[in-house]
Amino acid sequence: MVNLFSHNISNSNAINNIYNIIYDYASLISGVLSIIGCSLNLFLLYILIRDKQFHTVSYKLIRISVISDILSSFTIGTGCLLISYEFTYDGGIILCRVVIFFTFTSNGVSILNLCLIAIDRYFAIVKPFYRRYHRRRKQIFYLSQIFVWTIS
Repeated sequence: MVNLFSHNISNSNAINNIYNIIYDYASLISGVLSIIGCSLNLFLLYILIRDKQFHTVSYKLIRISVISDILSSFTIGTGCLLISYEFTYDGGIILCRVVIFFTFTSNGVSILNLCLIAIDRYFAIVKPFYRRYHRRRKQIFYLSQIFVWTIS
């Protein structure tokens, strides 16, 4: 009976080792993918800043979404690469909270900026002669960005 019990313990350790290996590889792969995503977003940001055609309000909103995606990709990539190393439990709690905070904030900013782009396009296409909107377009843009970042 004792040999059977020790055999179960060794099987349990083997299964835990397999899970740890899978966890390490998954965190490394997700870290690398996040770094690739961050690099591509940096390239997109470079294009949006460099070209003069992309300096309209709609593209400024897209630029803000790209910046928030860069922030999210960077924190997720850094978090995944740090998780692949041995972390203490206290460090893991802090890291998890920081990564989740930046991920949810970035997703909120991106989603709300897409809503603002839709509203801007609505006024440009459906109501192109609505003067009150076009006169205060920059003020609306800056106030809506403050609102978006505060809510997110």
